[in-house]
Amino acid sequence: MKVLMIYPLPSPTSPQKNCALSIIYPGRAAEDAGHNVEFWDARLDDESDLLKLAQDTDVIAISSLSGFQLGESIRIARMCRRHFPSKPIIWGGVHSTFMPLQLLQEDYCDFVCIGEGEIRFPQLLEAIELGRGFKDI
Repeated sequence: MKVLMIYPLPSPTSPQKNCALSIIYPGRAAEDAGHNVEFWDARLDDESDLLKLAQDTDVIAISSLSGFQLGESIRIARMCRRHFPSKPIIWGGVHSTFMPLQLLQEDYCDFVCIGEGEIRFPQLLEAIELGRGFKDI
């Protein structure tokens, strides 16, 4: 499957340009499992490229902290849902781990990856791709 990993802007003023490990680690695990993965980082990439990347993908995955980044994640997830209503949107990251049931009630979230994504994220992608259950993930 083609997967788009999204790292929304974590803060409006932070000069930090550290690696977006919350999308790099699970994204690399997805690559190792045979998926084609693209990465989009709001701190480095232009937002006009986001929809171009999302158009040519099977699954959209968004990482989010609570706080400012959560608002950006919601904005991006709503935009993706509006433009690509049939594409699954997976949420991961700290906020998703702490508030999975709340996220799953929203129309901009189809799946939540709880905890470290290096193992569960590729398992979730496989379950989506093969249309099998999610009980054992």
